[in-house]
Order: sequence, then structure tokens, then C-alpha cells
Amino acid sequence: MFFVNTMAPLILYSCSALLFFLGVRRIRLGSRAKGVVNIIGAGAIAIMGWSIGNP
Repeated sequence: MFFVNTMAPLILYSCSALLFFLGVRRIRLGSRAKGVVNIIGAGAIAIMGWSIGNP
């Protein structure tokens, strides 16, 4: 249970942060739709990490 309660949320948060910055980069480069989808996906991943860390 150590991995599920501590490491899994951290991994998901880091993936979420990377996806958020990728979305911002895509918006700046002109691909608004893909950037918004990336940012929404980052939010969904962050919510999953939060729900795993706080049962």
C-alpha cells in the first residue's frame, strides 16, 4: 500500500504538470484545440492523483 498511497499520486502529479506545460506550449504555437485538450487531460490526471492520495 506504500506505493499506492505515496508514490502513485506523485507520479500522476508530475505527469499532469508536464501535460499542462505541453498544452501551454501548443497554444503558444497556434494549435489551440490540442493545447486545450492537453490542459483538460492534465486536470483529469491531477484529480485522479488527488483521489488516490485522499481516499
